[in-house]
Amino acid sequence: METSRKTTIDDVALKAGVSTFTVSQALRGRAGVAAATRERVQTVAKQMGYQVNSAASLMAQRKTQKNQRRLLIGHLFENHFESPFRAGCDAHGWEGKDFCVSDFSSPAVASRILWQQGVDGLIIAGGGAFVHPFWKSVMEFRWDRFSVVKIARALPELRFNLVRHSAFDYMMMTLRKTVASGCRRMAIVLLESRSESDDLERLGALLAFKEKMLPPAVHCEWRISGSTPITNRLLDAATLLWLKEYSPDAIVVYHWSMLYQLIEEGFGIPETTSITAVLNTTEHYEGLPVISGCDLSISSLYNRALEILEGQIGRGERGFVNHPAEYIIEPEWVEGETLRTR
Repeated sequence: METSRKTTIDDVALKAGVSTFTVSQALRGRAGVAAATRERVQTVAKQMGYQVNSAASLMAQRKTQKNQRRLLIGHLFENHFESPFRAGCDAHGWEGKDFCVSDFSSPAVASRILWQQGVDGLIIAGGGAFVHPFWKSVMEFRWDRFSVVKIARALPELRFNLVRHSAFDYMMMTLRKTVASGCRRMAIVLLESRSESDDLERLGALLAFKEKMLPPAVHCEWRISGSTPITNRLLDAATLLWLKEYSPDAIVVYHWSMLYQLIEEGFGIPETTSITAVLNTTEHYEGLPVISGCDLSISSLYNRALEILEGQIGRGERGFVNHPAEYIIEPEWVEGETLRTR
């Protein structure tokens, strides 16, 4: 004798092409679901004979009163920014889940598991050109099931809205602040990073600044340092020798950690030599002066990405975007102890 199985919320979600959370919200008339999506869910539920279980609904509502949505962040590369992600989720009232791609055996498996867990949105994080082998078959992931925002420019084939810093703006602000201190001999030390596009933006800002904005009284020289992988030093011996021979009164470095080497090499900071960093941190390390420079605020990236993602989920926007937009985070300056006003 054949028995009929009762239609579940999972059945409705699968046929309607949305998450179980969206089905729940749509059938209860909650805000945050696009009108077209709500109508589609209601039609599918009626056709399948699905009815909301009032008792179960009340229990679920009590359990999830504070966190009514779920959010996954996908770390596609080697970087791991769990703390700012979770802080951002808390501030926006989301339930955040942090995963790494190595947690899954394939993109197809990952999308199925996340879908079954009721995940609504994804933030693709990470940096550089190091792509996990897992994502060589990235198109096997069911992107059409999720709202997605990127904070990494790798994998350009993934057409999603992007939140990023501007390497050009960061470089330009650092140069302006350094020159404004009254320096007369300025040295710029760049580095080949993992992002060729960022390197080109920084170099473009430098060349434009030298040609159009550099005061006649300021002499400026620059070079690209080759890092030393064995010792993990960012400044090679030739660059350190060049700096000593050039004897600048202000040095603009690519990354704040270069400060360590310069102090070890005997540069008097800030007594005789000012230091500013294009990529800086607000963290203070004992025994070192607080460096001046542009704060590479990871928290700002996540907060902006969460705001955009919330709007996409509310409008029922899933999958790839026809015309992806870029949202640029404005640089913020850290007034440290290494930039001496002359």
